[in-house]
Amino acid sequence: MIFDPYELNYSKINTYLNCPLLYKHIYVDRKRVPLTPLASRGISLHKALAAYHAAGTLLDDLLACYDENWLGAGYGSSQEQMEHYLAGKRLLENFWLLERDRKSLIYGVEKEFEFPHKKWKMKGTIDRIDRHPSGEYEIIDYKTGPELRGEAELSASLQLGIYCAGVRHAFGIEPARITWWFLAHSKRVSLACDPSGEERVLEQFSAAGEKIVSGDFAPRHEFCGECGLAEHCPGKRGGDLPRP
Repeated sequence: MIFDPYELNYSKINTYLNCPLLYKHIYVDRKRVPLTPLASRGISLHKALAAYHAAGTLLDDLLACYDENWLGAGYGSSQEQMEHYLAGKRLLENFWLLERDRKSLIYGVEKEFEFPHKKWKMKGTIDRIDRHPSGEYEIIDYKTGPELRGEAELSASLQLGIYCAGVRHAFGIEPARITWWFLAHSKRVSLACDPSGEERVLEQFSAAGEKIVSGDFAPRHEFCGECGLAEHCPGKRGGDLPRP
């Protein structure tokens, strides 16, 4: 696949803002960053939920989708893999208990959007969009890691901001609210969608895009301790990467 610097999505922008050199490694040079156990489990959970929403209703259906979509890469041992598998299974069991009384209809799962903004092509994939009995639409983003965030972080999130814009521009729908669903905590954090914030989000994407097009890939070191490329990074300083 040919690198297109004018095609922007949240993963690309978030990677670039964290470290431009890591962005270059992944998207320009097309090299992989090793999977961590949490990342691997997260992929498995997302795929299982997408498959379940497409065809299932029972807990057994959900767990069967989990088994079918389990990704065994990224683990240091079979014991570590089993521990993560069982932890993910518990998350799905708790999810199903909350989901079984749902009144809304699922409008879309793994819903891809694309729309133009100036010279950029904005793209993304939304975990889930629900249509409620009131006629309102809700954007849902599953979080599979241990983190728990609040309304202030949701309000400032570039990811959910571009999702709201994508639903408006690509599908002609005005989303009423947007939700982070933290599977590890069986908790949902929601906010009303605010169209007035769209310009800010698009300009942040555009500003990062301009730097990408200019070839500005100087490394940032604030997140070195969390980076899967850290041990082999060509941008490390003095042979030792600083810790955040």
